[in-house]
Amino acid sequence: MPDQVRQRLEETYAHIEAGLPGMGQTTEFKRRKKPARPWGRFTVAAASAAVLSACILGTAFVSPTMAQSLKQVPGMGHVFNLIGDLGLQTADEKGILQATLAEASQENTKLKISEIVFDGARLSMALEREGDAEASEPLAVQLAKTELLVDGKPLEAKPGSLGGPIGSANATVMNFTDIKGMPDQFDLTVKLYLQGNEKPFELVTPVTKTAGQNVVLKPGAQAENEVLRLRVDKVEITPSTVAVETTYTQLVDKLPANYVDPVTSVQAFDYDVTDGQGRALEFISGQGETLAANQPRELRTLFTPFAEVPEKVVIKPYVYKHSSDGGVQKEYLSELELSIPVTKK
Repeated sequence: MPDQVRQRLEETYAHIEAGLPGMGQTTEFKRRKKPARPWGRFTVAAASAAVLSACILGTAFVSPTMAQSLKQVPGMGHVFNLIGDLGLQTADEKGILQATLAEASQENTKLKISEIVFDGARLSMALEREGDAEASEPLAVQLAKTELLVDGKPLEAKPGSLGGPIGSANATVMNFTDIKGMPDQFDLTVKLYLQGNEKPFELVTPVTKTAGQNVVLKPGAQAENEVLRLRVDKVEITPSTVAVETTYTQLVDKLPANYVDPVTSVQAFDYDVTDGQGRALEFISGQGETLAANQPRELRTLFTPFAEVPEKVVIKPYVYKHSSDGGVQKEYLSELELSIPVTKK
């Protein structure tokens, strides 16, 4: 075992013995225990990564040689395979991520993009910082603004997540999920602004869409109850992501109590995506707007990929049922459930 790996292991054991703060829950558990409205939520990458992998990962980002060494340790792999995002893990395992050496330097700091996944539904990049390891803030916090240019034209997109693996202050993963009409091949310019620095780091790299035919469904199927009308506008199935676009319409002036979080008083309903066998996908990110009576609102949500393209995709809306002891359970709205047959080309 390399010395750096051994050192990270020893640090991990020490943290565990001391009681590492913030490690008791995964992102998914937090989401279910204290649900957030889907209309403004975003992914917090890496919180579901294992403690051991996460603490070792800082070293893997810094050195390509170290990353290769980690691949010899059981369970270790590329960066995207360690951050807790099953979609990016799948991209790594299937070998469809794109390696790149885009980098830029200012004084004693270098920023570089080492891996990219672009499947048409989202654009994900692994960002590293070198030469500034003693910075007081993690890279994800120090990064103040990001601008993207596609073939020289500005892209109106904001990172859906900025979260590095636990224990890795010099690395983060940027997810851009609200992207539409992107070409299959393009030159990407990424301008990164760090706090207190008006001059951006400018990184340029070619990007190619992952190989394989995406399955795109535009069913227009809809269902409603006395509170909501739901329409499924589009389902896109890629090797690393499932993107679902829906339109919600609130049919009443005021939402019933079970549609509202009792603590935050915000909308508290959502939906699962499953295959025909009832196997549910894991949530990645979502973007939408707050509902208003009789005003259709769009919601775009990303999930982890199917193991294989299913014969049908089932959308299962639900609200959260809160018990007196503080527990939270899903209460499915069967009247709003929609089953979308999959037509494979």
